[in-house]
Amino acid sequence: MLLEEAEAHLAALTGWVGSLEPAALAGDDARDVLSFAASLSSLGADLELLVTPAALAGASWAQEGYHSQAAWLAEQTRRSVPEAVSVIQTAQRMEKLPALTGALSSGRLSATEAKVLASAADADQGAEEELLEAARDLPMSEFCTYARGRARDARQNDPEHHSACTRRASCASGPTPTACCASRAGPLPKTG
Repeated sequence: MLLEEAEAHLAALTGWVGSLEPAALAGDDARDVLSFAASLSSLGADLELLVTPAALAGASWAQEGYHSQAAWLAEQTRRSVPEAVSVIQTAQRMEKLPALTGALSSGRLSATEAKVLASAADADQGAEEELLEAARDLPMSEFCTYARGRARDARQNDPEHHSACTRRASCASGPTPTACCASRAGPLPKTG
């Protein structure tokens, strides 16, 4: 079976976690264990993003009584439906982003970085390599700011985005297309 070796490692890790006495850890040891825990968490989230499309393709969510793929995934992963929607959206975007998928599967990128990058690359076609470089070089908060800025700028320069905003002119954020766009893509830059 494909998972036997991985399940044996998981069982060993589960036993190790169960025997751990966190209060007895010295400062450096506690920080090392925290870093290890973050790596494990990231690896699991990475794996989830990578296998979600195949799992959804083989799932009979409607026949199992779920109202959506996201509801099914949320139950399988014990996450909220909005979190499952985010995973599905990212996984779908990754299908068009081979460099991102490669970076994620090789452990060079966290699932959070992948979600931010996939969203920005979806808005700014062709920016995948630059975004990967930024993810590698920038602290996480700066990378998120950079990626969101790239996406916002791409959307503001996209005529289809403005057309969609015009069609949604009655959105709750304001009576004008400009207000609608501003509410969905962040503040519009000042001109003049």
